[in-house]
Amino acid sequence: IPNPRTRSRGMLFCAGAPFEREPRAAAGQHGRMQALFRAIHFLTSENEWFGKANDVTLRVKADQSARLFRASPTPFLVLAPDSPRFTITEVNDAYLTATMRTREGLIGRALFDAFPDDPSDLDADGVTNMRASLERVLATREPDAMPTLKYDIARPDGGFEKRWWNPVNSAILDDEGAVEALLHHATDVTERHRVDAALRQSEMRARGVLDGALRAGRRRAGEERESEEQRKISPAAHEASLPHRPLRRRLETRAGGDPVIQTSLRSSR
Repeated sequence: IPNPRTRSRGMLFCAGAPFEREPRAAAGQHGRMQALFRAIHFLTSENEWFGKANDVTLRVKADQSARLFRASPTPFLVLAPDSPRFTITEVNDAYLTATMRTREGLIGRALFDAFPDDPSDLDADGVTNMRASLERVLATREPDAMPTLKYDIARPDGGFEKRWWNPVNSAILDDEGAVEALLHHATDVTERHRVDAALRQSEMRARGVLDGALRAGRRRAGEERESEEQRKISPAAHEASLPHRPLRRRLETRAGGDPVIQTSLRSSR
């Protein structure tokens, strides 16, 4: 017990009432610890005190961990291992911000009641895939990193907002190795997904333009080859017809005015 005459404790002891101090670092049997000091003042002529120091190191560390959990910029959700309900037992501020929720609206609720699929999306499979991942973690006690998952989030106005996530689910084990809780961590990658989708569409459009230009180029090249072949064939046909011209003139001369022969010669030109 601190000496009641010690200057640093003087104000506490002069109050003449029981007191409890915030946990402070102190020397313990096994090294430094966090100690909680309590004291009761016996109002006697000797001004006696009865005091006790409790080792609250684990409680202090738990409080520190809770504060770190709450303040973490990474979204976290803690679930009870009560499949298929998966009751939400704790959530940090980052997760509340990412999902547009409040602590009061989540703590104590079943996970998939709090975060249902969009009923207007007939292809929605967020609940199915998330449940399967949590069941795997329960069975294996190993972390399960899911591929990018489309899981739309209900807005406060009742509509749903399209979202894509990179979820990781893991087990928290007790001293006996049993699953005490499930830790759900989800990174919102919606903007990255939209950028990637826009880039893919841009690449597809560019590829379409390029393919069209290549087809047009091949078509023009084919037309040019065909025109060149025609130019090569025409002089040859002209030359081939030259030896027959004297014979045609002799026939025309002998035909005279015979209309049948004249018509036949004209059609053969």
